[in-house]
Amino acid sequence: MRMSGLNTMPGLKLSALLSMGIIAGSMLPVNRSQICIVVITLLCAVLIIRRGRSHVAGVIVVLTGLLLFNSACYELPADSLARLPKNVTGRTIKLAGTVSDIPDADSTRIRFPVSVHKLIHRDTLPVEGEVIVSITLSERDSMSPEISPGQIVLLKGKLETPPGSRNPGEFDYRRYLSLKGIYFVFRAYGLGSLELGGDGNMSLIMRDIIFPSKEYALNCISDQLDGDNAEYLKGLVAGDRSDISEEVRNNFTDAGVTHLIAVSGLNVAYIVISLTLLLSVLRVRPAVSLAVIIVFLAFYCLLTGSTASIVRASIMGILALAGTRMQRVSNFYNLAGISAAAILIADSRQLFDAGFILSFTAVISMVWIYEKIDKVILRKEGQKRGRILNMKRALAAAFFTTFAAQAGTLPITAQYFGKVSVISLAVNMAAVPMANISLAIGFMQIVLSLISNELSLLASVTNDVLLSIQLGMIGLAAGLPGAYFHIRELTLYETAGIFVIIAVIFSVTKVSQIPFRIVCSILLAVIIFCVTGTRRQEMCICFLDVGQGDAAVVLTPGGQCIIVDAGSNFRGYDTGERTIAPFLRRKGITDIDLLILTHNHNDHIGGAEYIISNFNVHKVFASEAGSDDGAAKGLFDLIARKGIALEFPLAGDLCESFENIRLYFLHPGRHGMSAEENLNNTSVAFLLKYKESEILFTGDVEHEAEKEITEKYAGILSADILKSPHHGSITSSTSGLVAFSSPDISVISCGRNNKFGHPSGEVMKRYEYTDCNVLRTDLTGCVTVVTDGRTITASASYSE
Repeated sequence: MRMSGLNTMPGLKLSALLSMGIIAGSMLPVNRSQICIVVITLLCAVLIIRRGRSHVAGVIVVLTGLLLFNSACYELPADSLARLPKNVTGRTIKLAGTVSDIPDADSTRIRFPVSVHKLIHRDTLPVEGEVIVSITLSERDSMSPEISPGQIVLLKGKLETPPGSRNPGEFDYRRYLSLKGIYFVFRAYGLGSLELGGDGNMSLIMRDIIFPSKEYALNCISDQLDGDNAEYLKGLVAGDRSDISEEVRNNFTDAGVTHLIAVSGLNVAYIVISLTLLLSVLRVRPAVSLAVIIVFLAFYCLLTGSTASIVRASIMGILALAGTRMQRVSNFYNLAGISAAAILIADSRQLFDAGFILSFTAVISMVWIYEKIDKVILRKEGQKRGRILNMKRALAAAFFTTFAAQAGTLPITAQYFGKVSVISLAVNMAAVPMANISLAIGFMQIVLSLISNELSLLASVTNDVLLSIQLGMIGLAAGLPGAYFHIRELTLYETAGIFVIIAVIFSVTKVSQIPFRIVCSILLAVIIFCVTGTRRQEMCICFLDVGQGDAAVVLTPGGQCIIVDAGSNFRGYDTGERTIAPFLRRKGITDIDLLILTHNHNDHIGGAEYIISNFNVHKVFASEAGSDDGAAKGLFDLIARKGIALEFPLAGDLCESFENIRLYFLHPGRHGMSAEENLNNTSVAFLLKYKESEILFTGDVEHEAEKEITEKYAGILSADILKSPHHGSITSSTSGLVAFSSPDISVISCGRNNKFGHPSGEVMKRYEYTDCNVLRTDLTGCVTVVTDGRTITASASYSE
């Protein structure tokens, strides 16, 4: 199966043109009626004209892609949940619908999707669409109810818009759900908010065959295996990754073997081979045998959730078998193109799904790159004979197949995960064969349980040992020093450039061409990254969403980094590790020139220890009050051990360490203030001035400290942006501070639905009275401010 030109691969051309149309549709909403008229006109033209038919047909395919995406995302029916009035969200309402998948439950909550029939809020609203229901269990809920797919439920709770990406580059849950046609989540509290009914309108095949089969398979694995081994095998066999622990997920990512827990071509291969052998033994006619295999593949697709990888593999397998039945030679790229086109016609939004992109990139690059390596290197070695040489060739083939898949997906995995695994190739060489065996045994466990529990248990004991070895090996490899390195977020041009470099290197036809191609690739890489890595001409401040806490990252035009506060470390959730560090790594930042800790409360210094331990921090400015107590003492001991310069700035101090940037410190006063009375009032407050732009940082100062600041510095307090003190608390943002600073924009950093009621309604009125635009991290995620020193623009990660 060689790529001999696009003219021999209409399937690949079809999927490429369809993708172009879908991409165009995502950027350009159009009128569906007008596109339909154009498509019909072009179809008539194809029937009438003789010359140029292929070009007209190509235009029709592109327009079809555009039409498909518009129909899926913009031309929604009137009763779609996506068209729901905003006044319904956030209020307590009732929802009636049918459970559409197996619930995922633990000790704290039950989660499941529901196909909604109606909403009850004053009036009954008939609607169509799917929501994700999450029921938080109360202390009075002793046991979870038996909720089954296809069952009608009546729920009382709140319909909410899913949160978008809280901070730049983070996982966008709202976009993820929207690609599945889900626009809302429904939150309920306690099982008293749930009423169970009879059977809904789910198809009999799904309700009585698919879901019972899936539950049987998952229960079979749970009954025979425990812990991470069971959850890993569920991912291998059924694509159920919902309960895989975060530690295991991280180990798989760091070791570069995340693909192992995604059902794909190997699962399909086992089904096809097993059924082919069984049906051949039973001497079933080839046509009937093909039909049986198609039915089983369709069944398995539905059982595993019809992910892009399994649908792609199933379609390609069916087409290959059909081609063999008709004695036709199959072209791999044609099969891949047809399967992609079929998936996109069914749901055009899949083009932007990570699973779809990785699945097709991996399989196409694996075949294309391996073909080149085979032609240039392996076939020459294949002319030699001998048992040892045969073993070497087999190992080389396995190595280069793995290498080809890794190389082709590298730009995408690096972009999605923000890291590159150095040990990925070696770990895959060992883990993939063992995972294949575990998958085969996993299928055997389930099939044998229908015949004999003893035989099934024997298979599970064997598999348990093998799974433990795999997870242990992957965990050990992921923990090795230098096992992976972080990579900054790539631009679209850089990603495209890397794919071009891969194409340049692996399109060689002779070994002698390799050195020249490598030199060209290095030069191309230097050009791409020099052009995209030009010096920043503006100052950027990102007020990160760290929940109920503060953290801001200032990126200067000179390429330096200032961090103001580091969020909290509460109940094992370290915002330094989980939020700030990933943001810095996506920006390619390894050095922090200045870390300012405004005061020694956990919601401002909690994440600092991780930052100081994992980045090169050059200098720390902090408040001295409370620095020798509790958790703060451990933090300042760490600063001392690492030899980091530490200063305690006071009112009147000035920092001019950054080009065109000055930090004027306004608080605490030189007379000091009792930390025992109110640690908030010991906060470091300062005015950051970049050319003509001014940003006022206030920590958690309250009205006593604000009064001191306004009385002493009233003449210089005017600021374009005010970081609202104490998360918008009623004890801060006094009328005096708001009036003297007179900000155009105020940024309030607080947690969503926080128990303190921040920001205060009274404070919001004060800002409203001065015509100040208030941006809140609890409502919109990270607030990003960009200034060239004269003009300022502010944007949010997402909107409610």
